[in-house]
Amino acid sequence: MGLADNSLYSNLFRYVPREKRSPLEDFSTEALADLLNRLLEKKGPTRRATEVFLTQVLCDGQGKDLDQRLRSAERLIFGTQRRVFLKGNRPRRLDLCLYADKALALVIENKVRETRGRAEYVTDDPSKTAKQLEEYAQYLRGERSDAGLVLLSIDEGPGDFLSDEKRYPASFRSVCRWPQVWLWLTKLASRNNLEPELLVFIREFILFLKEKNMDDIDAKEFQRFGKSLPVVCDYLETFDNKLREILKDARKVAEKTLPQYKKQLLPASLPASNVRSDVENAIGDFAYCYDSGTKDWELMKLKWYVGWGFQCPNAKAAKGAKVQAFVCIESDYDGTLIPLPPAKEKTELEEKGWTVSPKITDDEGSYSLFLKVCDPETFLGGPFTKASSDWFRRGIKEAAQILKTAKKALK
Repeated sequence: MGLADNSLYSNLFRYVPREKRSPLEDFSTEALADLLNRLLEKKGPTRRATEVFLTQVLCDGQGKDLDQRLRSAERLIFGTQRRVFLKGNRPRRLDLCLYADKALALVIENKVRETRGRAEYVTDDPSKTAKQLEEYAQYLRGERSDAGLVLLSIDEGPGDFLSDEKRYPASFRSVCRWPQVWLWLTKLASRNNLEPELLVFIREFILFLKEKNMDDIDAKEFQRFGKSLPVVCDYLETFDNKLREILKDARKVAEKTLPQYKKQLLPASLPASNVRSDVENAIGDFAYCYDSGTKDWELMKLKWYVGWGFQCPNAKAAKGAKVQAFVCIESDYDGTLIPLPPAKEKTELEEKGWTVSPKITDDEGSYSLFLKVCDPETFLGGPFTKASSDWFRRGIKEAAQILKTAKKALK
């Protein structure tokens, strides 16, 4: 196996094991701190999404004033291996600490060990872990700190950690499993419009966690995460609103531009799913054209429609392809195939980025497909909403002209 076969983090992870120390524990602590700091450095929705992860996923909604404290802080930053002195002047190092404007807000104890290259679903001796957490909680109380104490682990940790306030007198306590971190990062990478260089680190860390068996989330956790997912909220809602805004703007263009735009067959809500025949993972909008005077879909003869939105191409169709913006013209299986445009016009369309396939046959029948795609990363140089709206507007207008030419060819 060569270096290219592993994630970036796996290639960097070449620590030599030390007695009583887990190299995976040390490395994952440093890697997580680095990644979260990169996210917290960003402004607006990216930082807010990360704050929500800290309060709702890492801390499971514990900490009465934590959310407001993080929101109001000018600067949030993680530090690692902070040296403290416990009762009896015994030195210890705290794995991961979150500071809000230099004040300690969270202490995170990372517990994970590795056997044969993969994380085990056990931590250290439970009694040893419990003792360590007890000492850290006592330290926080002694410092009169309102910081919370979080156990980040592969398993659930000591059974009394969340219930015994006297033994663990921290302001609040929480247990978060590494698979929950993996799931949140996966959702973030798939939904967020982040800078390309930041996405590289997120995706590589996702791969690293998977390679180390730190991604094995169970059904209970998925349901629990699903409840807090709306909170990962501010960014996701912002993104969803932007997506609907883009699609609504495109629909206005379609109403004015597409020939005999049929309002009776529009999607009930935006974004709609299944807006492409040959791509399962596509969302957006569509509109049927022509067949004027026929409201019943079964009686329509042409069944030509224009679709637009965002898609993840099927693996067989595009290896390694990312999310793409698209505009397509298709005929349904039981509709009329769209005539091939004259050679000159076909060449002009291809120069504008269109792929022309007047007849595609599969197990269900035959259909026509005219397709134009764009990598949304080309929009990142400016406002995403405006740039993508402009692209859809041009594509829909081009689609309208293609349909008009095709309709004339049928006569």
